[in-house]
Formats: sequence, C-alpha cells, structure tokens
Amino acid sequence: MVSNKQKAHGAGKKRKSPTACSSGGKKNASKSFKTQHYPSKFEKTPTDLDAIVASSKVIWNKLRLHSNTPAQTRALVAELMDLIRGRIRPIALKHDAARVVQAAVQFGTLEDRRTIVAELAATEKEKDPKKGKGGGGSGGMLELCTVQYAHFVILKIIKYCCGPSPSAAAAAKK
Repeated sequence: MVSNKQKAHGAGKKRKSPTACSSGGKKNASKSFKTQHYPSKFEKTPTDLDAIVASSKVIWNKLRLHSNTPAQTRALVAELMDLIRGRIRPIALKHDAARVVQAAVQFGTLEDRRTIVAELAATEKEKDPKKGKGGGGSGGMLELCTVQYAHFVILKIIKYCCGPSPSAAAAAKK
C-alpha cells in the first residue's frame, strides 16, 4: 500500500517505457544530447610540437631502462637529440616533456649537453633581433629556474655538466 506521503513525492506512479517515449519524439535526431560533443574553449588543437613530444616520450621510456647496453643508449640519445634539437626550450617548459630533456642531459655526450645548454641559455633577443628591442630579452636560464618543471632540467644540467670540482673532492676526503 502506498501512503499519502509517497503519493505526494510521485511514488507509485508508473513511468513511461523507453519505447513509448521514442515514438513521440523526433524520429530523425542523429545524436542524443548526451552523446553530442561540443568543443570546449579549453581544448586545443594538436600541434607539431605535441607529436614530437609524444614520440620523444616513447624514446625516453626506452632510454630509462637499466637493461640497455651502452651502444643502445648512445643510439637512443642520438635519435632523441635529432627529434628535440632546435625545440629544446619549449619542450623543457612542458610539464610532461621536461623529463625528456633531463634524460638527454643525463645520458647524452658532452656535445649533446653543450647543445642543450646553448639552446636553453639563448634569449629571445638573441633568437630574433626584432623582438629584443625595448629592453632586456626575456628568457635565458633564469626564467627556466622559476618554472615548476623546467627547474629540474636546470638541476640536471648542474649535476651532469659542471662535474666534480677539485675543492669538492678535497672536502669529501676530509
């Protein structure tokens, strides 16, 4: 038995079956409202940098394995450097790709490390003289130090490019 309180809230009423609703509605509707996709203003279209980042992350995933031989590591670093050369700065600023640059610094040769440091240290003024008018160029290593994920790239550069100093070795012996 259904009480008066339940009747007031609609309990005990029969609902229409899905087949009954579909016959009275639009017959030629191609998609229901829930399945339609409306692009958000926050969605972005993929760029060529996104494709480079995706393929470089695949190489990074292979590179970080400890089972690689030195020859395999050199080949993977060479392939990675071919992909990211010329685009190291924007890749280092991306949160999901900064670790790719870190791996290139860690496993790369001295020449690879010099290339990475030169690209990261270059300012906008050095790259494009038209942009540099009117003040000190934005960019350089200082900007990377303040970015959340790019500062880990700078830490790797300090760790692997500076090398142990003689004073640090003398202090460790004491």
